[in-house]
Amino acid sequence: MHCSIHSNVESNETPRVPIGHLDSGPSSPVVSPEQYDLTLQLPAEILVDIFDMCSPPGEDGFDGLSDATTPAQEVKRLAKKYLLQLSQVSSRWHVLVMGTPMLWRIIVVDTTLWSDCAISSTILIELVTASLNRGAEHPLTLQVAVEDEESHGSEVLELLCRHAQRWQNVHFWSAFSSFQAIAAVRGNLPLLEKLEISQTDDWMECDVFEIAPRLTHLTVTGWAGRVPTVPWAQLQYFRYFSFDPENILYPLALLGNSFSANARCDLTIYTTNTAELPPVISHVSDFSLTVGAFNPGMEVLGPILDCLSFPHLDGLSLMGRYGEDEHSLPWQQPHFLRFAARSSLSTSLTSLEMARTTIVDDELVGCLVVLPSLVQLIISDEFAPHSLITDSLLRQLIWMPDPGASLVPRLNFVCLTSILDFSDDMYWEFVSSRIGPAQWDGSRLEAKIYWLPGRTRELSSTFLSKGFDLDVEGKINFTARPDPERT
Repeated sequence: MHCSIHSNVESNETPRVPIGHLDSGPSSPVVSPEQYDLTLQLPAEILVDIFDMCSPPGEDGFDGLSDATTPAQEVKRLAKKYLLQLSQVSSRWHVLVMGTPMLWRIIVVDTTLWSDCAISSTILIELVTASLNRGAEHPLTLQVAVEDEESHGSEVLELLCRHAQRWQNVHFWSAFSSFQAIAAVRGNLPLLEKLEISQTDDWMECDVFEIAPRLTHLTVTGWAGRVPTVPWAQLQYFRYFSFDPENILYPLALLGNSFSANARCDLTIYTTNTAELPPVISHVSDFSLTVGAFNPGMEVLGPILDCLSFPHLDGLSLMGRYGEDEHSLPWQQPHFLRFAARSSLSTSLTSLEMARTTIVDDELVGCLVVLPSLVQLIISDEFAPHSLITDSLLRQLIWMPDPGASLVPRLNFVCLTSILDFSDDMYWEFVSSRIGPAQWDGSRLEAKIYWLPGRTRELSSTFLSKGFDLDVEGKINFTARPDPERT
Protein backbone atom coordinates (compact mmCIF):
# COMPACT_ATOMS: atom_id res chain seq x y z
CA MET A 1 0.00 0.00 0.00
CA HIS A 2 2.62 2.54 1.09
CA CYS A 3 5.05 1.55 -1.65
CA SER A 4 2.36 2.08 -4.26
CA ILE A 5 1.71 5.58 -2.92
CA HIS A 6 5.35 6.47 -3.26
CA SER A 7 5.59 5.02 -6.75
CA ASN A 8 2.66 7.18 -7.83
CA VAL A 9 4.61 10.26 -6.82
CA GLU A 10 7.32 9.44 -9.33
CA SER A 11 5.17 7.76 -11.99
CA ASN A 12 4.05 9.34 -15.24
CA GLU A 13 1.50 6.64 -15.98
CA THR A 14 -2.11 7.75 -16.36
CA PRO A 15 -4.42 4.75 -15.80
CA ARG A 16 -8.05 5.58 -16.53
CA VAL A 17 -10.40 4.66 -13.72
CA PRO A 18 -14.07 5.55 -13.26
CA ILE A 19 -14.52 8.45 -10.81
CA GLY A 20 -16.66 6.40 -8.47
CA HIS A 21 -14.15 3.54 -8.32
CA LEU A 22 -10.87 5.21 -7.46
CA ASP A 23 -10.22 2.66 -4.70
CA SER A 24 -11.98 -0.33 -6.22
CA GLY A 25 -8.88 -2.15 -7.46
CA PRO A 26 -7.69 -3.61 -10.76
CA SER A 27 -11.01 -5.34 -11.54
CA SER A 28 -12.74 -1.99 -12.19
CA PRO A 29 -13.81 -1.48 -15.82
CA VAL A 30 -11.77 0.98 -17.84
CA VAL A 31 -13.80 3.96 -19.02
CA SER A 32 -12.51 6.43 -21.56
CA PRO A 33 -12.49 10.17 -20.86
CA GLU A 34 -14.92 10.72 -23.74
CA GLN A 35 -17.67 9.22 -21.56
CA TYR A 36 -17.26 12.10 -19.11
CA ASP A 37 -18.99 14.68 -21.29
CA LEU A 38 -19.56 17.13 -18.47
CA THR A 39 -15.94 17.20 -17.31
CA LEU A 40 -14.70 17.55 -20.89
CA GLN A 41 -16.86 20.64 -21.29
CA LEU A 42 -15.69 22.25 -18.07
CA PRO A 43 -12.94 24.88 -18.37
CA ALA A 44 -9.65 23.92 -16.78
CA GLU A 45 -10.01 26.67 -14.15
CA ILE A 46 -13.29 25.21 -12.86
CA LEU A 47 -11.91 21.68 -12.80
CA VAL A 48 -8.92 22.87 -10.79
CA ASP A 49 -11.24 24.57 -8.30
CA ILE A 50 -13.17 21.31 -7.95
CA PHE A 51 -9.96 19.36 -7.44
CA ASP A 52 -8.94 21.82 -4.74
CA MET A 53 -12.22 21.29 -2.90
CA CYS A 54 -11.60 17.54 -2.83
CA SER A 55 -8.97 17.83 -0.13
CA PRO A 56 -9.78 15.80 3.00
CA PRO A 57 -10.34 17.65 6.31
CA GLY A 58 -7.05 18.84 7.68
CA GLU A 59 -5.36 18.98 4.29
CA ASP A 60 -7.04 22.24 3.34
CA GLY A 61 -4.71 24.31 5.52
CA PHE A 62 -7.00 24.38 8.57
CA ASP A 63 -6.48 22.31 11.72
CA GLY A 64 -4.21 19.87 9.95
CA LEU A 65 -2.11 19.10 13.02
CA SER A 66 -4.08 16.82 15.29
CA ASP A 67 -3.40 14.24 18.00
CA ALA A 68 -5.94 12.03 16.22
CA THR A 69 -3.82 11.64 13.08
CA THR A 70 -2.40 8.13 12.62
CA PRO A 71 0.95 7.25 11.00
CA ALA A 72 -0.91 5.74 8.02
CA GLN A 73 -2.86 8.99 7.58
CA GLU A 74 0.38 10.94 7.76
CA VAL A 75 1.76 8.95 4.81
CA LYS A 76 -1.38 9.54 2.73
CA ARG A 77 -1.29 13.22 3.62
CA LEU A 78 2.36 13.65 2.63
CA ALA A 79 1.76 11.77 -0.64
CA LYS A 80 -1.29 13.95 -1.45
CA LYS A 81 -3.12 10.72 -2.20
CA TYR A 82 -6.37 12.45 -3.14
CA LEU A 83 -4.55 14.41 -5.86
CA LEU A 84 -2.79 11.29 -7.12
CA GLN A 85 -6.12 9.50 -7.38
CA LEU A 86 -7.64 12.39 -9.32
CA SER A 87 -4.64 12.40 -11.65
CA GLN A 88 -5.38 8.77 -12.63
CA VAL A 89 -8.86 9.44 -14.01
CA SER A 90 -7.75 10.65 -17.43
CA SER A 91 -4.80 12.13 -19.24
CA ARG A 92 -6.39 15.58 -19.07
CA TRP A 93 -6.87 15.32 -15.32
CA HIS A 94 -3.30 14.09 -14.94
CA VAL A 95 -1.95 17.13 -16.79
CA LEU A 96 -4.08 19.50 -14.72
CA VAL A 97 -3.24 17.94 -11.36
CA MET A 98 0.48 17.62 -11.98
CA GLY A 99 0.79 20.93 -13.79
CA THR A 100 -1.17 23.22 -11.42
CA PRO A 101 1.15 24.51 -8.66
CA MET A 102 -1.76 25.91 -6.64
CA LEU A 103 -3.02 22.38 -5.88
CA TRP A 104 0.27 21.60 -4.12
CA ARG A 105 0.49 24.77 -2.08
CA ILE A 106 -0.54 23.24 1.29
CA ILE A 107 1.93 21.04 3.14
CA VAL A 108 1.10 19.46 6.50
CA VAL A 109 3.95 17.56 8.16
CA ASP A 110 3.96 15.88 11.56
CA THR A 111 7.36 14.33 12.18
CA THR A 112 6.27 13.11 15.62
CA LEU A 113 4.51 10.27 13.72
CA TRP A 114 7.36 9.33 11.42
CA SER A 115 9.00 6.73 13.65
CA ASP A 116 5.78 4.69 13.48
CA CYS A 117 5.22 5.02 9.72
CA ALA A 118 5.50 1.88 7.59
CA ILE A 119 7.90 3.52 5.14
CA SER A 120 11.28 5.06 5.73
CA SER A 121 11.95 8.66 6.63
CA THR A 122 13.92 8.97 3.39
CA ILE A 123 10.77 8.31 1.37
CA LEU A 124 8.74 10.64 3.60
CA ILE A 125 11.23 13.42 2.90
CA GLU A 126 10.94 12.66 -0.82
CA LEU A 127 7.15 13.02 -0.60
CA VAL A 128 7.53 16.48 0.93
CA THR A 129 10.10 17.36 -1.72
CA ALA A 130 7.74 16.23 -4.50
CA SER A 131 4.97 18.53 -3.26
CA LEU A 132 7.38 21.45 -2.94
CA ASN A 133 8.65 20.91 -6.48
CA ARG A 134 5.18 20.56 -7.99
CA GLY A 135 4.16 23.76 -6.24
CA ALA A 136 6.76 25.62 -8.31
CA GLU A 137 6.74 29.27 -7.16
CA HIS A 138 3.21 29.31 -5.74
CA PRO A 139 2.92 30.77 -2.18
CA LEU A 140 2.91 28.07 0.51
CA THR A 141 0.70 27.25 3.48
CA LEU A 142 2.68 25.16 5.97
CA GLN A 143 1.69 23.29 9.12
CA VAL A 144 4.70 21.63 10.67
CA ALA A 145 5.05 19.65 13.91
CA VAL A 146 8.54 18.76 15.12
CA GLU A 147 9.22 17.18 18.49
CA ASP A 148 13.00 16.94 18.67
CA GLU A 149 16.03 16.71 16.46
CA GLU A 150 15.93 12.91 16.45
CA SER A 151 12.45 12.89 14.85
CA HIS A 152 13.85 14.39 11.61
CA GLY A 153 12.47 17.78 12.61
CA SER A 154 15.61 19.68 11.69
CA GLU A 155 15.87 17.88 8.35
CA VAL A 156 12.28 18.80 7.44
CA LEU A 157 12.71 22.39 8.57
CA GLU A 158 15.91 22.79 6.56
CA LEU A 159 14.10 21.46 3.48
CA LEU A 160 11.23 23.90 3.95
CA CYS A 161 13.65 26.75 4.57
CA ARG A 162 14.96 26.36 1.04
CA HIS A 163 11.51 27.57 -0.05
CA ALA A 164 11.21 30.35 2.54
CA GLN A 165 10.61 32.97 -0.15
CA ARG A 166 7.29 31.19 -0.82
CA TRP A 167 6.03 31.00 2.79
CA GLN A 168 2.70 32.77 3.12
CA ASN A 169 0.80 31.14 6.01
CA VAL A 170 2.90 29.14 8.48
CA HIS A 171 2.12 27.20 11.66
CA PHE A 172 4.96 25.66 13.66
CA TRP A 173 4.32 23.25 16.53
CA SER A 174 7.56 22.62 18.33
CA ALA A 175 8.87 20.95 21.45
CA PHE A 176 12.40 22.22 20.93
CA SER A 177 13.97 25.51 19.88
CA SER A 178 13.11 25.23 16.19
CA PHE A 179 14.31 28.74 15.43
CA GLN A 180 17.85 27.35 15.45
CA ALA A 181 16.93 25.18 12.45
CA ILE A 182 15.25 28.01 10.54
CA ALA A 183 17.81 30.75 11.16
CA ALA A 184 18.56 30.86 7.43
CA VAL A 185 15.15 32.32 6.57
CA ARG A 186 15.90 35.69 8.18
CA GLY A 187 15.45 38.39 5.58
CA ASN A 188 14.00 35.92 3.07
CA LEU A 189 10.28 36.05 3.91
CA PRO A 190 8.82 38.43 1.31
CA LEU A 191 5.36 36.76 1.25
CA LEU A 192 4.82 35.77 4.89
CA GLU A 193 1.44 37.09 6.09
CA LYS A 194 0.32 34.80 8.91
CA LEU A 195 2.53 33.10 11.49
CA GLU A 196 1.38 30.76 14.25
CA ILE A 197 3.68 29.20 16.81
CA SER A 198 2.60 26.53 19.28
CA GLN A 199 5.55 26.10 21.59
CA THR A 200 6.82 24.37 24.67
CA ASP A 201 10.28 25.89 24.44
CA ASP A 202 11.19 29.55 24.59
CA TRP A 203 11.52 31.45 21.31
CA MET A 204 12.67 34.60 23.10
CA GLU A 205 15.98 34.76 21.25
CA CYS A 206 14.37 34.18 17.84
CA ASP A 207 14.69 37.12 15.47
CA VAL A 208 14.26 35.30 12.15
CA PHE A 209 10.82 36.88 11.63
CA GLU A 210 11.96 40.41 12.41
CA ILE A 211 12.14 41.22 8.69
CA ALA A 212 8.87 40.18 7.07
CA PRO A 213 7.33 43.07 5.11
CA ARG A 214 3.86 41.48 4.75
CA LEU A 215 3.45 39.89 8.19
CA THR A 216 0.14 41.04 9.68
CA HIS A 217 -1.09 38.10 11.82
CA LEU A 218 0.76 36.46 14.72
CA THR A 219 -0.57 33.75 17.03
CA VAL A 220 1.46 32.29 19.89
CA THR A 221 0.17 29.51 22.14
CA GLY A 222 1.80 27.26 24.68
CA TRP A 223 3.65 27.13 27.97
CA ALA A 224 6.73 29.08 27.03
CA GLY A 225 6.47 32.71 27.96
CA ARG A 226 8.32 34.60 25.27
CA VAL A 227 7.48 35.32 21.66
CA PRO A 228 9.81 35.82 18.70
CA THR A 229 10.83 39.25 17.55
CA VAL A 230 8.42 40.49 14.87
CA PRO A 231 7.66 43.81 13.17
CA TRP A 232 5.00 44.81 15.73
CA ALA A 233 3.96 48.00 13.96
CA GLN A 234 2.77 45.96 10.95
CA LEU A 235 0.57 43.55 12.89
CA GLN A 236 -3.17 43.76 12.42
CA TYR A 237 -3.92 40.78 14.67
CA PHE A 238 -2.02 39.34 17.62
CA ARG A 239 -3.27 36.38 19.63
CA TYR A 240 -1.46 35.12 22.71
CA PHE A 241 -2.71 32.04 24.56
CA SER A 242 -0.67 31.18 27.64
CA PHE A 243 -1.12 28.06 29.77
CA ASP A 244 1.43 29.31 32.30
CA PRO A 245 -0.31 30.63 35.45
CA GLU A 246 2.84 32.47 36.55
CA ASN A 247 3.13 34.34 33.26
CA ILE A 248 0.58 37.15 33.50
CA LEU A 249 3.05 40.05 33.48
CA TYR A 250 4.61 39.23 30.13
CA PRO A 251 1.45 39.02 27.97
CA LEU A 252 0.08 42.24 29.46
CA ALA A 253 3.40 43.96 28.80
CA LEU A 254 3.17 42.89 25.15
CA LEU A 255 0.17 45.20 24.78
CA GLY A 256 2.55 48.13 25.16
CA ASN A 257 4.39 47.23 21.96
CA SER A 258 4.21 49.59 18.99
CA PHE A 259 1.06 48.17 17.40
CA SER A 260 -0.63 50.06 14.60
CA ALA A 261 -3.77 52.00 15.46
CA ASN A 262 -6.03 49.43 13.78
CA ALA A 263 -4.49 46.35 15.43
CA ARG A 264 -6.51 43.74 17.27
CA CYS A 265 -5.11 41.89 20.30
CA ASP A 266 -6.58 38.72 21.78
CA LEU A 267 -5.14 37.49 25.09
CA THR A 268 -6.05 34.32 26.97
CA ILE A 269 -4.48 34.19 30.43
CA TYR A 270 -4.59 31.69 33.28
CA THR A 271 -3.30 33.02 36.56
CA THR A 272 -2.87 32.44 40.28
CA ASN A 273 -1.59 35.93 41.09
CA THR A 274 -2.39 39.49 39.98
CA ALA A 275 -0.23 41.37 42.47
CA GLU A 276 1.82 44.40 41.41
CA LEU A 277 0.76 44.68 37.77
CA PRO A 278 2.53 47.65 36.18
CA PRO A 279 0.55 50.19 34.13
CA VAL A 280 0.27 49.47 30.41
CA ILE A 281 -0.90 51.92 27.73
CA SER A 282 -1.90 50.31 24.45
CA HIS A 283 -3.00 51.96 21.22
CA VAL A 284 -4.75 48.92 19.73
CA SER A 285 -8.29 49.43 18.48
CA ASP A 286 -9.71 46.04 19.44
CA PHE A 287 -8.96 44.06 22.60
CA SER A 288 -10.23 40.66 23.68
CA LEU A 289 -9.38 39.25 27.11
CA THR A 290 -10.20 35.77 28.34
CA VAL A 291 -9.19 35.21 31.94
CA GLY A 292 -9.11 32.01 33.93
CA ALA A 293 -8.12 31.69 37.58
CA PHE A 294 -7.23 28.34 39.05
CA ASN A 295 -9.23 29.42 42.07
CA PRO A 296 -12.75 29.97 40.60
CA GLY A 297 -13.61 32.65 43.16
CA MET A 298 -10.45 34.66 42.65
CA GLU A 299 -11.06 38.25 41.60
CA VAL A 300 -8.60 38.68 38.75
CA LEU A 301 -10.41 41.02 36.37
CA GLY A 302 -10.23 44.13 38.55
CA PRO A 303 -6.43 44.21 38.99
CA ILE A 304 -5.95 43.57 35.26
CA LEU A 305 -8.31 46.40 34.26
CA ASP A 306 -6.62 48.69 36.78
CA CYS A 307 -3.30 48.40 34.96
CA LEU A 308 -4.65 48.92 31.41
CA SER A 309 -5.39 52.06 29.41
CA PHE A 310 -6.62 52.10 25.79
CA PRO A 311 -6.86 55.64 24.41
CA HIS A 312 -8.26 54.49 21.03
CA LEU A 313 -10.26 51.37 21.82
CA ASP A 314 -13.11 50.62 19.42
CA GLY A 315 -13.98 47.01 20.37
CA LEU A 316 -13.78 45.27 23.76
CA SER A 317 -14.44 41.65 24.72
CA LEU A 318 -14.25 40.33 28.30
CA MET A 319 -14.78 36.64 28.95
CA GLY A 320 -14.33 34.05 31.62
CA ARG A 321 -12.58 30.76 31.24
CA TYR A 322 -13.84 28.30 28.63
CA GLY A 323 -12.94 24.63 28.41
CA GLU A 324 -12.83 21.62 30.69
CA ASP A 325 -12.73 23.73 33.86
CA GLU A 326 -14.95 26.51 32.55
CA HIS A 327 -16.43 28.93 35.03
CA SER A 328 -17.66 32.50 35.27
CA LEU A 329 -15.31 35.43 35.67
CA PRO A 330 -16.12 37.40 38.85
CA TRP A 331 -17.24 40.87 37.81
CA GLN A 332 -15.81 43.94 39.54
CA GLN A 333 -17.89 46.97 38.58
CA PRO A 334 -15.86 49.83 40.17
CA HIS A 335 -12.70 48.64 38.42
CA PHE A 336 -14.46 48.56 35.04
CA LEU A 337 -15.89 52.06 35.49
CA ARG A 338 -12.45 53.47 36.34
CA PHE A 339 -10.98 51.65 33.34
CA ALA A 340 -13.71 53.07 31.06
CA ALA A 341 -13.12 56.63 32.28
CA ARG A 342 -9.33 56.36 32.04
CA SER A 343 -9.55 54.96 28.48
CA SER A 344 -12.20 57.48 27.30
CA LEU A 345 -14.47 54.62 26.21
CA SER A 346 -17.44 56.99 26.21
CA THR A 347 -16.28 58.43 22.89
CA SER A 348 -14.33 55.56 21.34
CA LEU A 349 -15.98 52.21 22.15
CA THR A 350 -18.52 50.98 19.57
CA SER A 351 -18.56 47.24 20.32
CA LEU A 352 -18.82 45.42 23.66
CA GLU A 353 -18.90 41.67 24.28
CA MET A 354 -19.29 40.00 27.67
CA ALA A 355 -19.52 36.27 28.20
CA ARG A 356 -19.05 33.86 31.08
CA THR A 357 -18.97 36.61 33.71
CA THR A 358 -20.98 37.12 36.91
CA ILE A 359 -22.24 40.55 35.87
CA VAL A 360 -25.98 41.07 36.47
CA ASP A 361 -28.47 43.24 34.59
CA ASP A 362 -28.23 46.33 36.82
CA GLU A 363 -24.45 46.29 36.64
CA LEU A 364 -24.51 46.01 32.86
CA VAL A 365 -26.87 48.99 32.70
CA GLY A 366 -24.38 50.90 34.85
CA CYS A 367 -21.68 50.08 32.29
CA LEU A 368 -23.83 51.06 29.31
CA VAL A 369 -24.55 54.46 30.87
CA VAL A 370 -20.89 55.39 30.36
CA LEU A 371 -20.71 53.84 26.85
CA PRO A 372 -23.06 56.00 24.75
CA SER A 373 -21.20 55.36 21.49
CA LEU A 374 -21.92 51.61 21.44
CA VAL A 375 -23.23 50.21 18.17
CA GLN A 376 -22.83 46.48 18.92
CA LEU A 377 -23.74 44.64 22.12
CA ILE A 378 -22.96 40.92 22.51
CA ILE A 379 -23.83 39.40 25.89
CA SER A 380 -24.37 35.95 27.34
CA ASP A 381 -26.01 34.17 30.27
CA GLU A 382 -23.47 31.37 29.97
CA PHE A 383 -22.26 30.06 33.37
CA ALA A 384 -23.60 33.15 35.13
CA PRO A 385 -25.06 32.46 38.58
CA HIS A 386 -27.96 34.80 37.72
CA SER A 387 -29.60 35.68 34.41
CA LEU A 388 -28.11 38.72 32.75
CA ILE A 389 -30.63 38.93 29.92
CA THR A 390 -33.87 39.77 31.71
CA ASP A 391 -37.01 41.84 31.20
CA SER A 392 -35.42 44.50 33.40
CA LEU A 393 -32.41 44.78 31.07
CA LEU A 394 -34.49 44.78 27.88
CA ARG A 395 -36.83 47.41 29.30
CA GLN A 396 -33.93 49.76 29.96
CA LEU A 397 -32.59 49.16 26.45
CA ILE A 398 -35.80 50.39 24.80
CA TRP A 399 -35.07 53.41 22.66
CA MET A 400 -36.68 56.64 23.82
CA PRO A 401 -37.43 59.56 21.49
CA ASP A 402 -36.37 62.18 24.01
CA PRO A 403 -32.77 63.27 23.38
CA GLY A 404 -30.42 61.77 25.91
CA ALA A 405 -33.06 59.49 27.41
CA SER A 406 -31.90 56.26 25.76
CA LEU A 407 -29.11 53.94 26.70
CA VAL A 408 -26.72 53.34 23.78
CA PRO A 409 -28.87 55.30 21.29
CA ARG A 410 -26.84 54.16 18.23
CA LEU A 411 -27.29 50.44 18.89
CA ASN A 412 -27.93 48.49 15.67
CA PHE A 413 -26.54 45.03 16.49
CA VAL A 414 -27.57 43.00 19.52
CA CYS A 415 -26.63 39.35 20.05
CA LEU A 416 -28.06 37.51 23.06
CA THR A 417 -26.83 34.05 24.09
CA SER A 418 -29.46 33.21 26.61
CA ILE A 419 -31.30 30.77 28.85
CA LEU A 420 -34.41 32.70 27.64
CA ASP A 421 -35.28 34.12 31.04
CA PHE A 422 -37.21 37.04 29.50
CA SER A 423 -40.69 37.48 28.08
CA ASP A 424 -41.59 37.53 24.40
CA ASP A 425 -43.51 40.80 24.73
CA MET A 426 -40.62 42.66 26.35
CA TYR A 427 -38.15 41.40 23.75
CA TRP A 428 -40.31 42.56 20.84
CA GLU A 429 -41.00 45.90 22.52
CA PHE A 430 -37.23 46.41 22.74
CA VAL A 431 -36.63 45.32 19.12
CA SER A 432 -39.52 47.36 17.72
CA SER A 433 -38.24 50.50 19.43
CA ARG A 434 -34.84 50.06 17.79
CA ILE A 435 -35.87 49.37 14.18
CA GLY A 436 -36.06 53.02 13.14
CA PRO A 437 -33.14 54.45 15.15
CA ALA A 438 -30.88 51.61 14.01
CA GLN A 439 -30.98 53.07 10.52
CA TRP A 440 -28.88 56.06 11.58
CA ASP A 441 -25.98 54.75 9.49
CA GLY A 442 -28.06 53.28 6.68
CA SER A 443 -28.10 49.73 8.06
CA ARG A 444 -30.77 47.44 9.47
CA LEU A 445 -31.04 46.30 13.06
CA GLU A 446 -29.43 42.90 13.54
CA ALA A 447 -31.14 40.89 16.27
CA LYS A 448 -29.63 37.52 17.11
CA ILE A 449 -30.76 35.04 19.72
CA TYR A 450 -28.74 31.94 20.55
CA TRP A 451 -30.24 29.70 23.21
CA LEU A 452 -28.19 27.66 25.64
CA PRO A 453 -28.73 23.99 26.50
CA GLY A 454 -29.95 24.93 30.00
CA ARG A 455 -32.65 27.31 28.74
CA THR A 456 -35.70 27.80 30.92
CA ARG A 457 -38.20 27.48 28.07
CA GLU A 458 -38.67 27.04 24.34
CA LEU A 459 -39.21 29.95 21.96
CA SER A 460 -42.76 29.77 20.66
CA SER A 461 -43.60 29.42 16.99
CA THR A 462 -45.34 32.82 17.23
CA PHE A 463 -42.14 34.43 18.51
CA LEU A 464 -40.05 32.89 15.75
CA SER A 465 -42.57 33.71 13.03
CA LYS A 466 -42.61 37.36 14.04
CA GLY A 467 -38.83 37.59 13.81
CA PHE A 468 -38.62 35.87 10.45
CA ASP A 469 -41.52 37.96 9.08
CA LEU A 470 -39.71 41.16 10.05
CA ASP A 471 -36.62 39.81 8.35
CA VAL A 472 -38.49 39.05 5.12
CA GLU A 473 -40.03 42.52 5.22
CA GLY A 474 -36.53 44.00 5.33
CA LYS A 475 -36.96 45.63 8.73
CA ILE A 476 -34.39 43.61 10.67
CA ASN A 477 -31.82 40.86 10.17
CA PHE A 478 -33.07 38.13 12.50
CA THR A 479 -31.33 34.97 13.71
CA ALA A 480 -32.67 32.46 16.21
CA ARG A 481 -30.95 29.13 16.77
CA PRO A 482 -29.09 27.04 19.37
CA ASP A 483 -25.77 28.44 20.54
CA PRO A 484 -23.31 27.45 17.77
CA GLU A 485 -20.56 26.86 20.36
CA ARG A 486 -22.78 24.32 22.14
CA THR A 487 -24.09 22.35 19.17
